[in-house]
Amino acid sequence: MKRLKFLSLAFIALIAANGFTSCDTTEGYTIGDIYPTALVTVKPVDANSCYLQLDNTTTLRPVNLKGSPYGTAPVRALINYLETSDDPAPYTRAVRVVWMDEILTKQPVQHGNLTQEYLGDDPLEIVKDWVTLVEDGYLTLRFRTLSSGLGTTHLMNLVKGVNPDNPYEVRLRHNAGEDTTGNMVDGLVAFDLRSLPQSDDPNQKLKLVWMSFSGEKSVEFPLYGDSSSSNESVQVATSAIKME
Repeated sequence: MKRLKFLSLAFIALIAANGFTSCDTTEGYTIGDIYPTALVTVKPVDANSCYLQLDNTTTLRPVNLKGSPYGTAPVRALINYLETSDDPAPYTRAVRVVWMDEILTKQPVQHGNLTQEYLGDDPLEIVKDWVTLVEDGYLTLRFRTLSSGLGTTHLMNLVKGVNPDNPYEVRLRHNAGEDTTGNMVDGLVAFDLRSLPQSDDPNQKLKLVWMSFSGEKSVEFPLYGDSSSSNESVQVATSAIKME
């Protein structure tokens, strides 16, 4: 069971986070090394190697990683990295990973395969942010919801097939497990969109629908978006709240 990654206003929470993966490096660090510099897809090649998809066209060779620390499946992750002069072949750039933190990465579920009770429809808000986007075939979302912080498991699912007239309309479902009071907290989740129909339209949009605290909302994303690196600072900590 994976844990929800929360965005913290205190960078000390990042240092103490259990989900934080530090990588060996001989480089000196500055305070900026605490903050993520990019959102990537960690893609295993075999047991001893992996690469990082920075955006739709740029790949990174992590010279100080022997393989993916997250197993055999691709996952989305926040990273801080430094470019190096090593040979990047067969990738675009060679980098040294300072740290990397996995984002819960899931497959969409088919409409009708799970009960409404299981999926839930508890409210949340989608946060406009540099990590809220469609890129490299994944929908990554920063969201905000209420939580007591007492360890209740929150279920997050992306449901496809909700609109027979538009296969690119999906619905985000949130089951808070009755954990609907407390403080507003932010989290990150990603969904693999490769099971959606392929489109030849470069302007194809993905429509996301969800239940907010003020009623149903929706937003459209370019299905072939392309932007991953950012100068903005986002601090990440692991919460005691569990998430599936």
